[in-house]
Amino acid sequence: MNKISIIDTEEAVSDAVSSVTHVPATSVLAPTVEVPSGKRIPFAWRDFSVGKDCEVGTTILRWEEGTVVPEGTFRLRLAVSLDIRHTIQVEARDSETGVVFGVFDFTQAPVFQIAEIPLTREFGKRVLQVGVELRQIDGSVDLRFFAPSANSPTLLQPHLMVAGAAETADVWGEFLERFRDLSTVQTFSWMEGCLLEGGYDLNQRYAQLAYETDLKRRLRLYLNEHDLIYENPRSEPVDNSIYGIEGTLPFAVIGRLYPEHASVQRAVDFWLSRKQPDGHFASGAIMDGSMLSAEGSLCVAYPLVVIARRRGDVILEELALDQFRIRRDLLVSEDGSIYLRNRLGDLSFRNWARGITWYYLGLVRGIIELNDRKDIEDLRREAHRVMHYLLSYQLENGLWTNFIHQPSSGMDTSGSAGIAAALALAYQHGILPIEARQAAARTKDGLVAYLTADGLLEGGTPSNRAGEGSGQRRVIFPVGMGLAAQLLVALDPVDDSSSCVKES
Repeated sequence: MNKISIIDTEEAVSDAVSSVTHVPATSVLAPTVEVPSGKRIPFAWRDFSVGKDCEVGTTILRWEEGTVVPEGTFRLRLAVSLDIRHTIQVEARDSETGVVFGVFDFTQAPVFQIAEIPLTREFGKRVLQVGVELRQIDGSVDLRFFAPSANSPTLLQPHLMVAGAAETADVWGEFLERFRDLSTVQTFSWMEGCLLEGGYDLNQRYAQLAYETDLKRRLRLYLNEHDLIYENPRSEPVDNSIYGIEGTLPFAVIGRLYPEHASVQRAVDFWLSRKQPDGHFASGAIMDGSMLSAEGSLCVAYPLVVIARRRGDVILEELALDQFRIRRDLLVSEDGSIYLRNRLGDLSFRNWARGITWYYLGLVRGIIELNDRKDIEDLRREAHRVMHYLLSYQLENGLWTNFIHQPSSGMDTSGSAGIAAALALAYQHGILPIEARQAAARTKDGLVAYLTADGLLEGGTPSNRAGEGSGQRRVIFPVGMGLAAQLLVALDPVDDSSSCVKES
């Protein structure tokens, strides 16, 4: 299959040959552990358990006998099928000798979280020969992972990734292939929303590669003719309902492609039900409980604008504008810092890179949708202010740290990709000057160092549970890939006349 070349954007298609081999496990021996009551495995994909103690039985993965792989480096991977809210590590052992190959860290892992262990070639060959025993370290709950299956993506099944020589790798080409095979699918929320936005933009830019087919295939995982079928971030079924404001970003793409689907009106009804009354500290804000959050800019205001515009609904459009302005007024401090949360006046998570993404990318996309309005100059000025603030903290490698004003907080590829996507989009649509595009291009160059040979983006701050978003641990987080895809397309613009997405 032809791949997009991001190295030379004058040539949209490259015939680069992949130097990566994915070798999925072919069988699993695991204890029978029922899915907990009130939980559900997404899409009815097969999964298996790793018990919290040895008494329930061992879990062993095996590969087809006699499998031969090319020379290269090995990584062993697993992906979570049921939400984890604990500190969890899993040893991978030689199934015959008990020698430990390495340890997976699945602490506070959301569904679809991929973790990997680098293997020596000797260990890689042993995995193929005798298999892998999985064992929890100080486990307190039964874990579940996606199993070998003909129905789920290979990269979400237990597999070995074998990478050839680095100099032959086409990592951006591999990155874009990951949008074709469902291996980056995420929980229906801000997570999947970022991937849907990236897929939508890819289809807008690269019409000849028909990303619309892949985008609609993703959406069909969640939508049938009438229903919205999904689990919330705790793996609880919430079909035909909206679990919270962080779950509504996907409706920007759904509202474009399937504006008449019943779930779109459910989202609108939900937003209206969460509007705060006069006298509230955030009067007019659409928010969950007592917490005003930056997520509301991207996950509420932006999709609300999209739907309002397609309906010609001026009232909804004004409500969306209110969301941007309320968050500007209540999440930005006098020194220009941007906070993730305001809980009854108590601000927290100052300058968290991914929080800035939610605030800024939502704002920029909202301005783009409303570009013809003459009364949003205040929002344009805010876009300029934020640009100058962010550029003062951009590092030499083009990225930003997890808390952008704290160099010691460690690099975050997901927040960096999101910030850069906002800058590049704002330049592309005439909102910001050339400095924005130049900064975004530096980010794209800096992200290359964090792409695996098969195009997964490492170095992302974990899902922000139990303080995990504040720490130094970094993971493969496809959310960052969705944001990076938006960045790539914004840096490689095309005339609207060649767009191929059909909004029907």
